Amino acid sequence: MAEYVVRLMNWNGLRLLNVCEKELLGSVVKGDGLEMRISEDYFGGEVVEREEVIKLVKECEIVNLVGNEIVEAVVEEGLANGDAVRIIGGVSFLMIFKFSSR
Repeated sequence: MAEYVVRLMNWNGLRLLNVCEKELLGSVVKGDGLEMRISEDYFGGEVVEREEVIKLVKECEIVNLVGNEIVEAVVEEGLANGDAVRIIGGVSFLMIFKFSSR
């Protein structure tokens, strides 16, 4: 079973969640003229399993996801549209922003 690294922060009164597949942490992904650093500073945090990631994605207003398995899982759960997924160097990236009236 895959493990994921999550970092939960507060940003301007919103909950911001960064998630990456554990094996991608610390890597650099390149493709289509882009380079993405999956840094410990940005993504590093607690190691959790899929069910916890899904729970956190449901609770947070801003979510950044990196990794084919976790992005696919979030889309399959109906928490994001697959058309929003960007693939760089064979790795899926997804950003979710939930808007609400306050």
